[in-house]
Amino acid sequence: MTRAWTASLAFIKAALAIHHWFMRAFKVVIAVTGLVAIGAAIFLYYFSPARWLAYTRENSLQALTAAENHQQLEEAVKPNGVLVYAKDGSWVAIRYRDTHYLSPIQSLAIAKDSGGRWFSCERHFCGWLTSFARERTRIEDPNALEEMFPPSPGSRGQVGYERMEALFSSADLGALRASLKQMGFQEISVE
Repeated sequence: MTRAWTASLAFIKAALAIHHWFMRAFKVVIAVTGLVAIGAAIFLYYFSPARWLAYTRENSLQALTAAENHQQLEEAVKPNGVLVYAKDGSWVAIRYRDTHYLSPIQSLAIAKDSGGRWFSCERHFCGWLTSFARERTRIEDPNALEEMFPPSPGSRGQVGYERMEALFSSADLGALRASLKQMGFQEISVE
């Protein structure tokens, strides 16, 4: 073989070796990228919502427990919750939080009533609690209010005018509790 031919063959072998090394590295990068993407998807769908719910539950319980008077309860339920008074002066404080950044949307409402009982609900109220409270005091016509808050189908949908109005017009603590249960709240034990 000639010297040029030997040099060309050596160059081709070196180029093939480099190509082979780059292809292996590329496959490793693709595999690692795929694993990271799968890991992120698993985290978002399985671990993050559970962590969010646990954190939000604990945070809500602490905020409502720490409130020692009605003004502090008003602050504890802000910005998306409400403090609802029955006609006899009993009350229920509902602290509501949600996040639209997780899939599916995560929602949690923790309620404490004046009798010391606790309730929880994962229904997605979005801004309905505060909107209903605000609009109820602003709008005199119940028909207009009913049109603004129609019921939505589905277990995670809004509860509609009738159930919201039942809560906000409760006569006593028993009626407040019954309204909460109609809205999807369940009594919980808090130690």
